[in-house]
Amino acid sequence: MNRRHGTAQKHFQKVLEMEAPEELRSLARDGLSKIAARELKARGPRMDAVFYLSDAKRLFRGKSLQEIQEITFEIGMVGQYGLDINDPQESHFLLAPLGRTF
Repeated sequence: MNRRHGTAQKHFQKVLEMEAPEELRSLARDGLSKIAARELKARGPRMDAVFYLSDAKRLFRGKSLQEIQEITFEIGMVGQYGLDINDPQESHFLLAPLGRTF
């Protein structure tokens, strides 16, 4: 992060922490989103995400829309309780047609 973005980010955070009008808070959220997008674009894609998406494409190949919906819904339900992306241990078992641990 460059110095200018760091300063702007601190100010946007302060606006979000104070009792500011919603319009101003919305502008601060938009500013933070734009900074985050620029930083992600500068770093390129996360390689772990690329591999997960590649695996998902293989996983869904040949599946019906109904099967894909069942799998993704179950993943969403499991994910709402939090997933530790830094733990490579496969610890989540999906019941949907796969019967597979992730």
